[in-house]
Amino acid sequence: MDQKRAVHEADSGAGAGGVGPDSGLRMRRLERLARHFSPRPRRPLPYVGGNDFHLLINGNKGFSHMLSAMLTARASIDIEMYIWRADRIGRRFADLLKAKAEEGVKVRVIRDAVGCFLEPRSFWREMSDAGILIAEFNPIAPWRARKSAGRLYRKRSINHRDHRKIILVDGEVAFTGGINIGDEYVGDGDSHRHWRDTSVQVRGPVVARLAALFERQWRQVTGSRMIVGPVRRPDPVGEGVGIVLDSQPWKTNLIHRTILAAVRRSRKRIEITMAYFMPPARLTRALRRAARRGVLVRLLLPAHSDVAAVFHAGRSNYSRLLKAGIHIYECQGTVLHAKTLQVDDVWGTVGSANLDMRSFRLNDEVNVFVLGRSFARQLHWMFESDLARSREITLEQWKRRPWLDKLKERFFRLFRRWL
Repeated sequence: MDQKRAVHEADSGAGAGGVGPDSGLRMRRLERLARHFSPRPRRPLPYVGGNDFHLLINGNKGFSHMLSAMLTARASIDIEMYIWRADRIGRRFADLLKAKAEEGVKVRVIRDAVGCFLEPRSFWREMSDAGILIAEFNPIAPWRARKSAGRLYRKRSINHRDHRKIILVDGEVAFTGGINIGDEYVGDGDSHRHWRDTSVQVRGPVVARLAALFERQWRQVTGSRMIVGPVRRPDPVGEGVGIVLDSQPWKTNLIHRTILAAVRRSRKRIEITMAYFMPPARLTRALRRAARRGVLVRLLLPAHSDVAAVFHAGRSNYSRLLKAGIHIYECQGTVLHAKTLQVDDVWGTVGSANLDMRSFRLNDEVNVFVLGRSFARQLHWMFESDLARSREITLEQWKRRPWLDKLKERFFRLFRRWL
């Protein structure tokens, strides 16, 4: 397959889905593009057309769409969330779910035990008393693990966390990305109290994959033996072409492998916005090689972080990346929590996975990957907008950084496998 031809055809509209007299030609172009960015070109990932992908930038827009969709729920609402705080926005979500449960809507919630560790038990008890089914992922106290849960589930390491953020409404519309439910995500990413984050609203056949992931997690956490039929596949609603990939510890990480393949096969541009950046050695090498062969590689990373260890360990890579010709920018005036990536204006992803060892080896994660020019351009425009409030790090400036920063980088790098 001619890789340059695949990218050229994508620029000409190969990323479209839909039906029509030229749908066969579009599908052949799509197949070539899928092979181009696939970890296994002979067995390309099964991208599905007929979807609508809507980028949600920051909490104001994200929460507004999530709450509006949940308000119209008729049959079911399923939420899988790493952090759900009992603060103002957290209680607003809870109150809406309690009202929907009273209307007869089936509401299920999977919350991570560590992510929600500080929230009062009364907060969850009130939701449970209203008829909401709540399951706790991998409880810290072993005696709280459900006896009915699977044997392998009960033996999970305390480091194994459910880092996903999924909201499903009636099996027809879904939300995923980096936004947890908490007041720090409210706003427009304009201060340290209002974080910068990104999620995506999905409609169409791809939603069935997110629904299947939730069902599998629900059975594992609760030990439910109830037979669940195949998840209904929503009808096509748009022209977007995408796929949902998940990851779990001890299994092949397709999120990592797909991102690695896209970086290796890039030809023009790579733009990464990442909250926690401590990539494995293979991905670091792939980024450096891409820059050396003429690809414009730009990284937007946080200037401040809520996890200091990952922040300093990630900065220990800056020198090698800058020497390879990679452009590094640090987002100013807020906490950057987004996890997005786009390649060559034809391939993009939004999800919960960071480019660090914890996401690749220890957490359950989920990402939406989209082929086509339209969505990738949205990610590009968002990246350009973020650069306006960012500061570029040059190699000369970086060499003159304080010795205390260098010491922190070397120290925390020693623990990179667990960060």
